[in-house]
Amino acid sequence: MNIIKLPNQLTSAQRRRRRQRGMTLTEIMIVITIIGALTAAIGYAVFARAENARIQLANTSGKSLQSSAKIWKQQNTENDECPTIDALRKASLIEKVEPTDPWGNKWKIVCNDAEPVVISFGKDKKENTEDDIRVPAK
Repeated sequence: MNIIKLPNQLTSAQRRRRRQRGMTLTEIMIVITIIGALTAAIGYAVFARAENARIQLANTSGKSLQSSAKIWKQQNTENDECPTIDALRKASLIEKVEPTDPWGNKWKIVCNDAEPVVISFGKDKKENTEDDIRVPAK
């Protein structure tokens, strides 16, 4: 014959075991808060690195476009115009460079007396702002 004990008749060891079975709502909320804070910190670091990678890609692509524009200018001395991305592609001077920068803007190539300048309008997509990338730099 089994005797069923009521909760107030439990021994101290049984009460201790019953309390240790699960987590309290407070403990769960603390763990969720810590996980959320870690996720936010990691997300911020990833986005910052992604933006730095776009800037580096824009600089590298800009240098490639500038070199191609210099060659185009040397091959087309009778033409005072500045090359476009399409003109560089037709002359087979660029193959792997995208027609747009990492933010989706069209590259701008400006020819001055010295050498071509390649410009990306950057993240804000506006000309002559702080985030513009120029190759060569001013």
